[in-house]
Amino acid sequence: MQYTSRESETGVLAAVTEHGWSKDMAVLQGPGTDSGTLGKCEVVSYTRGYAKRSYTLRSRGRSLAIIPETWFPGWRMFLDGKPVNILCVDWFLIGAFVPDGEHKLEVKYDPQSFRIGLWISCMAAVVLAFVLLFCADPKQENLTRRVV
Repeated sequence: MQYTSRESETGVLAAVTEHGWSKDMAVLQGPGTDSGTLGKCEVVSYTRGYAKRSYTLRSRGRSLAIIPETWFPGWRMFLDGKPVNILCVDWFLIGAFVPDGEHKLEVKYDPQSFRIGLWISCMAAVVLAFVLLFCADPKQENLTRRVV
């Protein structure tokens, strides 16, 4: 497989449209990627869970594993338990370089925005519970107050 890289999204899109969608050519976005030839990478086994994918890969030479998931911030990849850089491949897919041999690649979707939203929701629930438990007047039959 041949690959080339571009620094910007527009450069990647231009390169992809220039050579077309080909299984023999990949366009990568980001620093630390140049151009060259890669070995072959095949999937030995695959398991899928909620927001997590696990692949057992067999690579002949340094290769590029292209995962059929849309690139978006929040994806994390681990090769043999160690974090690896995620590459944007062909403008919308995710991928990672894989060294020679058999490896386990784990792909997880864990966006920070979800964790922040969960924390805010939990804090709002605590505040609401506090207001309902300690600020409501149990003797009052309705919640409107009469002005005398």
